[in-house]
Amino acid sequence: MRYCQFLGGISFGLYLIHGPVLWLVGEPLYNWLRLQFQGSDGGPLGLEIWFLLAHVITLPLTILAAYGVRKQLDKPAVEFGHMLYNFVNHAH
Repeated sequence: MRYCQFLGGISFGLYLIHGPVLWLVGEPLYNWLRLQFQGSDGGPLGLEIWFLLAHVITLPLTILAAYGVRKQLDKPAVEFGHMLYNFVNHAH
């Protein structure tokens, strides 16, 4: 359950950050790994080993970046929204 709650907490950050991480890190990493393993045949389920390795590396980076987005952007924005809501509703 904790893992699911953690993923739910960072889901907005995952949504925001997964594209840039895949574009800035995943694609160059995939291309570099592809050149390193050029002679190998397919891996599990026919997927090339460099494709799997690129994802094994980028997934933790994406989760870490999403956690940073939650801590530095999402959580403060939600707290500010609550503060503003309370201010407006108690001003009357």
